This record gives sequence, C-alpha cells and structure tokens, in this order.
Amino acid sequence: MSLSFHSRLSENFGTLLEYADDSDVIIKVGKHDFKRFQAHSVILRARSEYFRAALSSKWARIEGTKYVFEKPNISPIVFEAILRYIYSGNIMLEKLDDGDIVELLIASDELILDELIYPLQDYLIQNNFKWIQDNILYVLNAVIERNSCSKLRSHCLSIVCPDPVRFFESKDFMELDETTLISLLSRDDLCMEEGKIWDYLIKWGLKNTNLKKLDVSKWSSREFDELEKTIQRCIPLIRYWQLPPEVFNKKVKPFEKIIPRNLKLRLRQRFLTKSTQINGGQLENSLATPRIIYPTKERTIDSTIITHQQAALIACWIDRKNVKDPSSHTDMFPVPYHFRLLFRGSRDGFSAKTFHKKCDGQGPTIVVVRVGDSKELIGGYNPIGWSSPRDVEWQGTRDSFIFSLGDGKELSKAKLSRIRGDCVNDAIQLQDRLGPSFGFYELKITGDANEGGSSYASGGLRYEHKIRDKGNYFGVDDYEVFQVIMK
Repeated sequence: MSLSFHSRLSENFGTLLEYADDSDVIIKVGKHDFKRFQAHSVILRARSEYFRAALSSKWARIEGTKYVFEKPNISPIVFEAILRYIYSGNIMLEKLDDGDIVELLIASDELILDELIYPLQDYLIQNNFKWIQDNILYVLNAVIERNSCSKLRSHCLSIVCPDPVRFFESKDFMELDETTLISLLSRDDLCMEEGKIWDYLIKWGLKNTNLKKLDVSKWSSREFDELEKTIQRCIPLIRYWQLPPEVFNKKVKPFEKIIPRNLKLRLRQRFLTKSTQINGGQLENSLATPRIIYPTKERTIDSTIITHQQAALIACWIDRKNVKDPSSHTDMFPVPYHFRLLFRGSRDGFSAKTFHKKCDGQGPTIVVVRVGDSKELIGGYNPIGWSSPRDVEWQGTRDSFIFSLGDGKELSKAKLSRIRGDCVNDAIQLQDRLGPSFGFYELKITGDANEGGSSYASGGLRYEHKIRDKGNYFGVDDYEVFQVIMK
C-alpha cells in the first residue's frame, strides 16, 4: 500500500517562490515593464525540458554565483503564472484575462510545458468562444505556425471559413500574417467565390506592398515586381480553374505579369479555348478541387430535420427576441447565424464517442432531435460547448434552453423552456458516455440513441417547462448538432 500527499507537497514547493533566499537563477521578464524573478535551477531543470537545456554549461550565462536569463517576449504576469505552475503544479486561470491565457499557451509551447498546452486550448475553446471570435486575428496569428496548438488553430479556422466575408472586410484582414493568409487560401472550406478571393488577395497585397498607384494600367514593371514579391506564395493557391472566363479576363488578366510563367501558360491554354472543362491531369489536386460553398437563401441550413424557417425561430430564441406568433417568422430572412453541421446520427453513427469527437470544443451549439415513433422535433441550445469528462459534470449558463417544434408543421405550437434562474449551475450535463444532455435529464440523448427508447425528456426541474406531453422516455430516429456562428 502506498500513501500519497501531493497536495501538501505542492503547497510546500510553492512556498519556495516566496522564500527564495537560496535561489540561484535570475530571470528578467518583459520588455519595458520588466520584472526580475528568482528561481532554483534544480526545480527548473526537473520540470522543464527547455530550462534543462538552457541551464546547461553550453547555453547558460552566469553572473557571480547565479544563472541569468532574459525573456523579453513573455509578460511578467504570464511568466509568474508559469513559474507557480513549475513549482506547485497549479495554475490559476481566473487571475488572467483572455489575452493573457493565449500568451500563456504560446509561452507554454516555447518552454516545452506540454502538460499545459492541450488543457489551455480546451479551456479557451470551451470558455472563451465569443472572445476568440472577436479577436480572431490575434489568436490566428499566434497559433497558425505552432503545430502543438493545432486544436485552437482548427477552431479559429472553423469560425472564419464558413463566413470569410465578415473577416475579410474587417480592418483585421489587412494585418493578417502571410502564413495565416496562406493557410486560409489552402482551405477547401473557405466559403467564397474564387473571383472574390482573388480580389481580397490583391487588396491585401497592395496594402502590404504600400504601392501608391492603384490604377494597374499605369503600372511599370517595378510595381508588378513589388506586388509579386509580396504575394508570390499565395498566387498558386487561387483555384483559377473555378473562375468563369469573363471573371478571369476582368480580374486576373490585368495582373498577368505577376503570375509564374508555367502557371501563366496553362491559364492561357485554359481560358483561350472554348472548353470550360477542368483538365485534371494537368492540375494539382488542390487546384482542381472546388471550394465548399454554403447553401444559398433557399436552403441556408444543411439539415434533414429542420427547415430554414424553423432555424430562424431558434435564432430568435438565441437572441431572446419576444416572438408572440412564431408562424410569422416562417419566411424571415436572413438568419443572423450560420448553423454549421457538426454531427448527424444517421451519417456519423449514434455513439456518444462519435458525438464528442465531432462536437467537443466547438462553442455554442444547437441540438435538434427527431423522435422515433411520433416524429416530434425537439432539441436544445448549449451556449457554452460540449466536453467529455469521465465523471458527470454540470456547466452553468443563463442562456441555455430546450424546445419543441411539435411535428414541425405548425410553428405556432412551438414550446420554449429556458433554464430556471435558481438552477443556472446545472444547465448543461457533461459526461463521455452521454450524448447531448440538458439539466437533470430535462433532455438527455443517450449513447447509441437509435437503439431502444432510452433517451429521456422530463420537465420542470431545472428548466421552466416540460417540452413533451407524452412519456418521458423516447427513441431517436435521428439527431443533428450545429455549431452556431454569428454572421
């Protein structure tokens, strides 16, 4: 038998930072408002591969009896959190603002503190979705080249790609790093017509080349050469073969001088002929693949369960709009959100494991369910996001709700049930063996939900009203989960 006393050990080691009389390391952190920290080399070596190398005789700088480091690229508040983690194994995120947590993630990657990297990404995605959306450029530029931050990077790209116009039209777009722009242009799911993508690339190139003449017909070879240098790595990523000839001639041909010779010859061959077929044998796969363009006004939600009109009503509930007559919103357009399909049981399988793989860490989501026998349409809104702890956990929010659309034919019979004010801490139930679950089984979709009638919808405990008049247990014909993205 072994006894563990990790809590006391962590506490005792943490006090070494407060009483650093025998420290042998001085670390100067920050640029202008710098701060000096004292530490112990033996602890730094034991806890960080980075410091193990930095404190070696090959790299270390010694003044008197102490090692001396400078880390100007890390802020004092972030480094203090890292140092406390190194000593105690604890990190207090509530003392850091959102930007500090991103910096903490980047610093953890630099200092090879692998234990922090994945939990910090999960924390940001699950708890700071709106902040990430509002500061997407800062986050993207921070993580785009860091493979260890791939989860947060993918999350950011999943926000931008379904609605790139909103991002490309923002002032942030002109400040985009070249590497980030390349990553965006390489995506199949960058939901924009190729002609518009070309326009934005030229706009970005002109801004970052600082060319004064905007009339390309008056350019000399010098202007073309300067623009080419700025966007030369981006030019091959445009899918020219998706352009109609008239768009190519109007938008691309005036800039023909910046296109590489081999590509230029192939483009001339393509657009000087009457054929509009793509010759796949002459193209790289990435150039031949059309981008994914989201459905148009007639079908703005990729669902086999609910319609655009029903999605519009759900969007009103998300915005807490007072909808006296839901049937009046059947023709409402536009819906202020993209509902991006993450999961469909009939397509992906009904297991809880698959649900969590597809939906964890995706921010706000809508769940819609078609009940097996009655074909009722029910569901819920989770504004926080899903995760998969081993043991049951509850997440608190005041903005979640569950709903029923009845049989879907009469929206006037729709039911809305919001979380009760005294039960906000129990709004969302999380566990790796469960599908999406709201409250204390007010709406619970079990793993393998299509097998039997084990899913459950009770009423009146944590949420205001019961959404089903029939028995509590039900079978699932199909269910879908959508990421909710502000347009």
